[in-house]
Amino acid sequence: MNDELAERVRSLEAERLRPVPPPPSRPVRRLTPGEMDELCEAVCPPDDPHPELQSDAAARLEDYAWLRGQGEPIEEAARRVGVQAKTARQKYEPQLKKENA
Repeated sequence: MNDELAERVRSLEAERLRPVPPPPSRPVRRLTPGEMDELCEAVCPPDDPHPELQSDAAARLEDYAWLRGQGEPIEEAARRVGVQAKTARQKYEPQLKKENA
């Protein structure tokens, strides 16, 4: 057991001390601003060039709706998304009923 541990320590130490590989022989080409713009346009469609992030409140509502859809009680779903049960009953439940109607 002790020999195995010593061998493992030597192996890890040799790996740590292994020299860093040299940089590539040719210089890395950087993108020009125009190329960067083209790349951004390819990734983000032109109809929505800068997609907005979902708000925290919208994310909580989405998570709450999913939990309720999985059968979680109101109190437990509210606790898991970080709101009070009262808020869930007054704000989230009516919205869920509208969406499911």
